[in-house]
Parts: sequence; C-alpha cells; structure tokens
Amino acid sequence: MVIDTKMLGLLLRDSDIYSILEKALHGDRLGFKDINYLMKSQDTHLIGLVADRIRKEIVGDTVTFIPNQILNYTNICTVRCDFCAFYRNSGDEDSYTLNPSQVIDRAVKAWSQYNTKQVLIQGGVNPEISIEYYEEIFHGIKEKTKNLAIHGLSTSEIEFISKKERVSIKEVLQRLQNSGLDSIPGAGGEILVDRIRKKIGRRLSSVNGWLRVMEEAHKLNIPTSATMMYGHIESETDRAKHLLTIRELQKKTGGFMAFIGWNFESGSTKLEQDGLVTHSSGGMELLRIVAAARIVFRELIRNIQSSWLTNSISMAQIALINGANDWGGTLYDEEVIPATGKQVRDIKTQEILHSIKNMNRPIAERDNCYKILRYL
Repeated sequence: MVIDTKMLGLLLRDSDIYSILEKALHGDRLGFKDINYLMKSQDTHLIGLVADRIRKEIVGDTVTFIPNQILNYTNICTVRCDFCAFYRNSGDEDSYTLNPSQVIDRAVKAWSQYNTKQVLIQGGVNPEISIEYYEEIFHGIKEKTKNLAIHGLSTSEIEFISKKERVSIKEVLQRLQNSGLDSIPGAGGEILVDRIRKKIGRRLSSVNGWLRVMEEAHKLNIPTSATMMYGHIESETDRAKHLLTIRELQKKTGGFMAFIGWNFESGSTKLEQDGLVTHSSGGMELLRIVAAARIVFRELIRNIQSSWLTNSISMAQIALINGANDWGGTLYDEEVIPATGKQVRDIKTQEILHSIKNMNRPIAERDNCYKILRYL
C-alpha cells in the first residue's frame, strides 16, 4: 500500500511521537531523547512508514545483495561470552581450528562453485593463532581467486592479535590490509553500553575498544559495518545509546558502510541456562530496530540490512518496507547460529531473487563495499 504525504500526515497526528516523526521527515537530526522515545514507542507500523519514506528518498527502491560465504575458521575462544553457544575450549572433543590451507580451499571452492563475491571470515579468540596465520590465509585467497573480497574478523579478534603480538591496533590493521583484508564486519559490537556488556559476559573489548578498532580502520580507509545484537537483557534506552554512539563515530569518520541488527538466539547459551533470557525476540522488535536505524542514520549510513539470517526470509521481506534496502548475502557454511540449536539452511542467489521479485522491487548484485555490480 502506497501512503501519500497527506495520508501520512493524518496518521502522524494521531501518534504520541508525532513531533519526532515530523522532525525525521523534515531531515532533522534526532537527539537522544527522541531516539529513546522511538525505541519505546508501540507505533511500530507508523515508524516503519516514515522510515520507508526516508529510505526511498535516500537510496531508492533497489534492493541489493551479495553472493557471500561465511567461513568460521575456529571455534576455540578464551573470551567465553555468555551469549555465545559457538565457542569451545581447547581440548574439547568438538573443538577445531582449520589450518590455512583448509581455509583457503574452502573459500576458493565456494568462489568457483557459487561465484561468491565476498568471504566473511570469523572465528574465536584462539591464543594459538598468530597474525601470520591470517596473513597466510588472506594472501592465499587473493592469489587463487579473482575479485573475492575478504570481509574479516571481529574487533575482539583484532584486539587480541594486538595484545598477543604486542603491537598497536593500527599496525595489526595495516598488516592485515596489506595481506588482502578488504573490510571489517561489526561483530564485537553487541550493545555499546559497558554495563550491559559486562552482564552478558563480554570479557574482552569495552565500548571504547570497539570504537577504537573501528576508528583506526576508517583512518586506514578500511570500511566496516556496524551491528547491534538485541533482544537479551538490554533496555530500549540501551538500544538508543547504541545507535547514537554509532552515529557519532560515523559523523567523525564516515567509515561505516551499513548497519545490521540481529536478534539474540538464546539456545544453549549461559544467558539461557541462568534464566536471564528464555526466548528470542519477535518480528516486531526487528522492524522497530530497522526503522529506527534508518531514521537515526539517514544518509550517514545509507545501507540498512534486512537481517534475514536470524529473522527468516518472510521477516526480511517486511523489513524491506520498513526502511531496509539491503538483503545481506547468500549463505554457505555458517556455523555460529546453528550452535544455538536454530536450524539455518544455506540460501542461494535464486531464492533471494525470488523473494525480492515477489515484492516488485528492482534487484542488484553488489560488492562488499555496496557498489552495484549488475541489475538482475
């Protein structure tokens, strides 16, 4: 249903956040109180309408996606976050670490078989792995593939490499960049409120740590993503602080390419075992996060992902009419979400095309920096 300006204005006047949404439509920057009200408001549908109007003005109707592989090279991690079901201790029967040749072979196989444009490489904070391990992998992938971008490592992994090697974050990033690293995902962000991070067992990387890695990356012209893990013990106010923190860094550096919100999966986690989180948040929470992100970031972060991985294909479609413009990517080999007990199947290009075509929206394949490669 297309809502014209007059009808939207009439709907706004019946909302308790009328003045906030009016400011958003006029292009005004929202302050913390405004963002907090958005997060707490139950007018999810109306917020979504405003967000989608802004989406259309800023990025148009085209929905982008990338043929992508997620490659988890190790599940050994000494951080042991309470929200993670993926990590294992060294010596556990089901722990593993792929050697560089295995990682390279997996990336090359997906590239040759599925024409992937990006490999997202993440694992855990494994004390047995040195920076040379990553350099060998990145060099090897670049030597054996053409136009395959490496989107790699969480801020926690990067911070640990810095401590292990006793070199600065900047030097770590420079060495990884020289080896072939193209961009960095937002993993490690979770919720950018230290009080919450401590409660969910985020034992490595404070808010300032995450921001420091991201800012150093941006200074080196390494683009990154920003993320939010929501639906655990955080409040709406914590979510508002998170978005505002990201926006402030983006105003300074301009290095964030996209924002991705993903809901916490509680299965097999310590948070679930301790009774702090008993179920996943619903689809309405996803739509509120997506819409609020579009309204808060506007043109500062042009790309908002639909978060299909943790919220299903049908919810991703709805997110695309609530402010999102990017589907994310195809999926091959992801292991982190399945560790919670939630079944996540591989999703291939044709299924994405079918899902978007059902919405009568233009579709384009992009690269890892959100540059459109071709329309489909």
